[in-house]
Order: sequence, then C-alpha cells, then structure tokens
Amino acid sequence: MKFELKQTINRKENFTISATQQGNRLGRERLKTGTFEPTPIKIILKNSGRIVARCYARNFNNFLEVDDIDLEPGMYEIDIEPVWNPCAETDSDYKVLCIDLFCKEKVTFYVEV
Repeated sequence: MKFELKQTINRKENFTISATQQGNRLGRERLKTGTFEPTPIKIILKNSGRIVARCYARNFNNFLEVDDIDLEPGMYEIDIEPVWNPCAETDSDYKVLCIDLFCKEKVTFYVEV
C-alpha cells in the first residue's frame, strides 16, 4: 500500500500506522469456546525502497508510531506482513486486518491488489 506526503511531518506530530486483527476475539474468550492467540504482524514503512521505520508486535492491535524522525514529502510504502498462526486458521475473520493511518495531513492511499 502506498501513499504520498505533500508536506513534512515533524517528529513531534502524531504519525501512526495501525494493523488491527479482526474477528470475534472477545466473544470467543467470554464463551469459553477456546482462547484467542494474536497473530504476530510486522509493519514496515519505506521511502524510495529505504526502511524508515518498522515494528514487530504480537497483539491483536499492532501499531507503528514514527516519533524519532521527520517524514519528508514524497511517496511512501507500507508493508504489512502477518505471520498467521494456528489460531488464525480457526476463523476466516481472524485473517482480516483493518489498516489505519493517523497523521495531521490528508493522504491518498494507492492500493495494489
């Protein structure tokens, strides 16, 4: 997934990418029909092929917060790499991810399928 920044995003401003695993996680726990194990997910932000920031998390709500560098204007690419675990095989909704981008500037996503 790609997007373009038209202006600099200062490191003191909020720039966060989240990847939230979907499905009936809490309902499964409450009904005691098994346990939910989050899928580990890598989130990588690139500019001109160069890795700008990355994270590897094991929560159902994974996020990458860029707060140590300024993001200059240009085209960026977000790579989301889930490592599906056996729990994800139990419900197809667990393999659905909701991707959100939080920043002060309006951005247009370019999604290649």
